Amino acid sequence: MVECEFCGQQITGKTYRVTIEGVTLIVCRQCFLRLISRSRVKQQPSYTMQRLRTSVQPSLGVRRKKVKASSVVRRTMEFEYEIVENYAERIRRAREALGWNTSILAQKIKEKESVVRRIEAGKLKPTIELARKLEKILKITLLEPVVSEYTTKLGPKESLTLGDIVVLRKKKGG
Repeated sequence: MVECEFCGQQITGKTYRVTIEGVTLIVCRQCFLRLISRSRVKQQPSYTMQRLRTSVQPSLGVRRKKVKASSVVRRTMEFEYEIVENYAERIRRAREALGWNTSILAQKIKEKESVVRRIEAGKLKPTIELARKLEKILKITLLEPVVSEYTTKLGPKESLTLGDIVVLRKKKGG
């Protein structure tokens, strides 16, 4: 069964593919009619999405414990990484300890030498991807995890849909 990406309900029957502000979603008939009435949506030819799912059956000795979905609270830990404040100094010291100049380091991380110089001068903050490359090659720590914790109460559906996030406003006066 396919799930509506807007409201989260299981779609029985025909699916509709709509584009909302450049994002293509597969929606149920009710959401399609609601969205098409606002005429901000471009309808694309509808296709049913079929996914091959393999189901894993529990062994005979193991039985699943059924839990009421509305009472389940899921605690989610989200890890985001942040570049340390003294990244420029750490990179420069590690490079000098290895006896490399900026051009050698640039070749190792596959970046321009000017980028390496700007990072070492503190004028350019490296991306997370570039910081990981530098960490690996220079054997230093540049990223520190920033943990943001939040709890979500799950209803009958377990996945987050666009309808969970967006609050639709009704037009005033008709």
